[in-house]
Amino acid sequence: MIEKLNVAQVILAMPSMSRARKKQIMDSLSGISVKIKDLPSLRELADEIVTVSHIRPVDILDVLERETVEPVAELLQKNITGKNVLVTGAGGSIGSELCRQIIKKA
Repeated sequence: MIEKLNVAQVILAMPSMSRARKKQIMDSLSGISVKIKDLPSLRELADEIVTVSHIRPVDILDVLERETVEPVAELLQKNITGKNVLVTGAGGSIGSELCRQIIKKA
């Protein structure tokens, strides 16, 4: 249907959708060249907390079924400053997040 209708982006307009369901949708669209965005809730729109311009790309953190753990800055600094760092599996969610943090701290 996406190819037939020449769809360029999919907007998830169900802010109460579970992470598991978002992940299912993203997985089903993973082989298709289409942008996936998330719409704020109607309450946020009505209360003018956000506007439609706040439609944002779906973040990996939106679909992970685990809590975010903040890095310990001292350990990160001690282990990467002035060193070459190899991250294997950098295409996955954990490896890519490690790379972002390493680049940010380096």
